[in-house]
Amino acid sequence: MHQLKKSISLGLFSPLYLFYGEEDYLLEEMVRELSRAMLPEQNGWNLAIFDGDEAAVGDLLAAARTPVFGGGRRLIIVKNAPWFAAGGKKKAGEDSEGLEVLAAFCQKPPGDLSIIFTVAGSVDKRRKLVKIIEKQGRAVYFPHLRQEELLAWLNQRFRTGGKKAERAALEYLVFAAGNSLHTLALEADKLCLYSQGQQISLDDAQTLVSKGSQVVVFELLEAVTARNALKSQSLLDQLLLQGEAQQRILILLAREFHNLLLAQDMLSRGESPGDLAAALGLPPFVVRKISAAARSFRRRDLITILELMLAADAAQKTGSGKLSEQLPLLILRICAMAAAPQGGRE
Repeated sequence: MHQLKKSISLGLFSPLYLFYGEEDYLLEEMVRELSRAMLPEQNGWNLAIFDGDEAAVGDLLAAARTPVFGGGRRLIIVKNAPWFAAGGKKKAGEDSEGLEVLAAFCQKPPGDLSIIFTVAGSVDKRRKLVKIIEKQGRAVYFPHLRQEELLAWLNQRFRTGGKKAERAALEYLVFAAGNSLHTLALEADKLCLYSQGQQISLDDAQTLVSKGSQVVVFELLEAVTARNALKSQSLLDQLLLQGEAQQRILILLAREFHNLLLAQDMLSRGESPGDLAAALGLPPFVVRKISAAARSFRRRDLITILELMLAADAAQKTGSGKLSEQLPLLILRICAMAAAPQGGRE
């Protein structure tokens, strides 16, 4: 990626680009950066954009052979290009002869032309077109960013907006919004606009960031741990109103109770909160709450809760029970198993 950005800054362009991967935000950002660099005056005469799901090879080649208007370069962008995907996917109605013609063209593209192919997800590197682009141009993979990369990306986003953010605020933002950069960008920009002062705190993030399902499920965990049946049912209703499927709510809740069981085991062995954070892949402020919640349940009760969730899942899948009926009752049973508010259980 660094080499690609350096080449763009120097005005050195490849004839062929293949951008693929799961992180569509960075992929689209790179397409825009290349477009601005190649066509600084936004000359629409030298730009052609195709949707690969609809355009045929013949349409693409006709555009590629069109002479450049007024000098400079001609740029063609093919979104959702279907000729690279893993699993042998081929666009309906596309014959092998047409793909051979495209491959032959890509082996000797004109010097004043660049084509950017984009693919959401993986590509089959055994494909002839992929090998040609790797040889004649650049194939760049855009994966989802890892935790530390997400935090660094967010930090830079806040700096660009003239703000600084506490690490806890960054961690909460990733926890609440997930790893989608589209969502994180919107939430970060919202914090820049509405937070007071230059420093964005954890309180700012918790107040202003939209709560995704993961956050609400965690609040549900806190409510059942506190034996607050009314709030627990209210949070369940909130998840359903947000459009979350009951099956997914059960899965998310089961994951949290699995985390509690793991936390109990690690804490009983004297392992540190840092070890627990690394094992769970969660930020420290979340791990602190999980550690506290873990002390509110006996180990055998956590195992029973997970067994009840498994039974509810099996009943739903076999048709012997409905989650719409079992989930509220399951939450009430969990509330009853939690320790009394004044202390934990052994």
